[in-house]
Amino acid sequence: MSGNFYRVGQQYKDTGTPINSSDQFLRWFQASGKKTIANMRGIRVLKIQNGELNKESPYACIVIVTNTGTLSAEMENPWIDVIDFNNGLILYWGDAKKHTTKKIDDWFGNKVLKNIWENICSGRREITPPILFFKKPKPGFVEFCGLVVIENLSIEWFADNDVPVPNYRFKFAILEENDIQLDWILNRVQGKRETLEPQALKKWIKTGKITRLTPWIKHIRTQKEQLPSNKSDRIILKKLIEIFNDRQFEKVVVDIFSRIPSISRIKITRQIKDGGFDFIGDYWLESINYQMRFKGEVKKWNSGVGPKDLARLVARLDKGEFGIFVTTSYYTKQAQEELMIDKYPVKLFSGLDLVGLLKELNLVVNGNLNSDWVDEIINEKPH
Repeated sequence: MSGNFYRVGQQYKDTGTPINSSDQFLRWFQASGKKTIANMRGIRVLKIQNGELNKESPYACIVIVTNTGTLSAEMENPWIDVIDFNNGLILYWGDAKKHTTKKIDDWFGNKVLKNIWENICSGRREITPPILFFKKPKPGFVEFCGLVVIENLSIEWFADNDVPVPNYRFKFAILEENDIQLDWILNRVQGKRETLEPQALKKWIKTGKITRLTPWIKHIRTQKEQLPSNKSDRIILKKLIEIFNDRQFEKVVVDIFSRIPSISRIKITRQIKDGGFDFIGDYWLESINYQMRFKGEVKKWNSGVGPKDLARLVARLDKGEFGIFVTTSYYTKQAQEELMIDKYPVKLFSGLDLVGLLKELNLVVNGNLNSDWVDEIINEKPH
């Protein structure tokens, strides 16, 4: 028994070789001195070496590493993955790129994950290999993002050097498992069935129900957790603050939310006598064909948003409405506590959340704000 484990949010040393005794990545996945996962980008596999499990699926586990979080990677890659711990989900692009002959299903990672998705759709969850998701926050280290399962698959387009390329985009749910024992994975390599399988994964295999990593949803976020932690995201947020004036930033926020399919009729309120809020709109609950009105407040600030700032928006909400508060900064602990204790129907978006939305909506290109989109916002004529 190795006793090694990965904990969500923790960083581990990746030297690039399992021979290095300080390595906590390739070395930890090495079973009995045999092969480990490949030292490569993207989607890696660890094969089952023997045993009855090999008859069901060739893989002991899938290991995904995204370079999202480093400026050089985002400048190099034509796509950006989104890791949303606050809601327990990850949006991950497949490995298709611009190519003269290869199609969307000719890429190794796409084939592996698509096959897993097809097994899930056909109800064969029991033969699905576990998927461990990591990101590279800085050279020489990986950060564990969690044990994930595929929740959805779609085909979307992105521009690779101005050439449109179709690719798979996978929606992963992060399961409610903070610690993953490496002995569970290494036993799977040997084809063994044992008791170390995480409970949230067992539940999903048996029922198909997903138990998300709820601590990220329920806890009070610190200032650090609400602002970008890596250089590339900090640059994006800084440009967002510097490029747009206050009124233009309101347009930015309205444009962002207007691109979300479930939101409609969103618009900026009048600049004078706006009633204490900056924008209004409707949120459509498709499953029951019902619309809810929301009102939003926008603050392009560097300082924290306190309880009095939230109270101003809450006071303007009518019965049945909910609020959206958007800032380029963060929310104080007291503001978040009062919101939770009083159960106010207000959704908070911090600087980090804003950057995540921009990436998800493809408004960030090669580590920069989309220049065409920026020009549209700045040059938009007042109504």
